[in-house]
Amino acid sequence: MTSSTSSTSSWAGTTAEERRADRRARLLEAGLDAFGTEGYAASSINRICKAARVTERDLYREFGGKQGLFLGVYDALIEEVLARISAELAAAAPDPEAQVRAAADAFTAVVTTDPRKSRVNFVEAVGTEAGIETRRREVLRAFGALIETQWRQMVDSGVAERGPAPGLSMALVGATQELLVDWTEDPGGRTRDDVVDAIVRVYMAVMRHA
Repeated sequence: MTSSTSSTSSWAGTTAEERRADRRARLLEAGLDAFGTEGYAASSINRICKAARVTERDLYREFGGKQGLFLGVYDALIEEVLARISAELAAAAPDPEAQVRAAADAFTAVVTTDPRKSRVNFVEAVGTEAGIETRRREVLRAFGALIETQWRQMVDSGVAERGPAPGLSMALVGATQELLVDWTEDPGGRTRDDVVDAIVRVYMAVMRHA
């Protein structure tokens, strides 16, 4: 016999939790498409909800509004980046150049191969609204901390000679961002591999003379 609890929590073979996860996934995809093509300011809640096949009430319940949805899209992108970097670092050789190249290749593969993700990360997240800018700064600092941790681990394991001086990890984050922004705005015949090579050269120069 089916309990009253299970009968009210499932519909057409799916649970309430599964339907909510599906609505959330559709909102995130519609948000990525809107913010990554039209931009944050030009994107309307009505257009996003129609694309996601949900009501505006669903959007507000899940994300609290347009800014919350943008942060959800941005956070999902960063989670994808971090997962890709973690996997590539684990598979790479332990020497500094191989580690830097693996991380740079993973990062650029996620944020530049889909133009929508590139725009969200490099354009729409920058100074759009105070809450979004605050989250972006938190993410940049988190990447700086990741670089510093990896760098110190290489020093501890004896594959790198010099540890990071204060501020250098954040300087590398900034260099990475600007190299990629410049390339996405004006490729100038450069490929993604060319940009990865440039990132690696910058990191290795800094790490050798830190």
